[in-house]
Amino acid sequence: ILKVCGDTGAIEKGKHIHDEVVRRGLLKNNNLVLGTALVDMYAKCGSYVKAQQVLEELPYRDVISWSTLISAYAERGQGHEALVCFERMQRDPWCRPRKVTYCLLLYGLGKNGQLGEARKVILEAMRRSKHEVVTREAYCHLVVGLCDSEQMCQAEEVVIEMHELGLEPDAHVYTSLVYGHANAGNIEESYRYYMGAIQDKL
Repeated sequence: ILKVCGDTGAIEKGKHIHDEVVRRGLLKNNNLVLGTALVDMYAKCGSYVKAQQVLEELPYRDVISWSTLISAYAERGQGHEALVCFERMQRDPWCRPRKVTYCLLLYGLGKNGQLGEARKVILEAMRRSKHEVVTREAYCHLVVGLCDSEQMCQAEEVVIEMHELGLEPDAHVYTSLVYGHANAGNIEESYRYYMGAIQDKL
């Protein structure tokens, strides 16, 4: 029900359910699924302060509950708020960022045009994990975020940077470049990336 409330923006109904959850004491037993559902509902309804409050009042938090709020900010292009949430997550003694957290955050920063901040996050991800997959996926999500907000020059700059590091963009990146250029009216560039994707058998 909370998911439906979030998807439809029915925040008053969601608040009623939240009150019932509290009255029954359903969050006292470290019920992360229910707690995360509440965070998600408030965030999707645009009530970020309440979502943050619910998250911090949970008896226990994990990477999924934190990433839920980061994802909500990211989806709406609120890169600064996603970054602040990420920094607070890092101070939480109960959890540490994972690959999915970095990817969600980088998408939001890209969509918000915060390329400088995004590069700092990528360097942090690389420091924490030596796996190439983590770095590659982080870059890919950044490119997708940039393309979704039609910041094509910056997106191409990041793709060049990936190639210089020996990281091959995935199909999602090429698709985003095709759509991003098409939406911006750059038909020739869109076609060029489309042909490049075909040649790379993506």
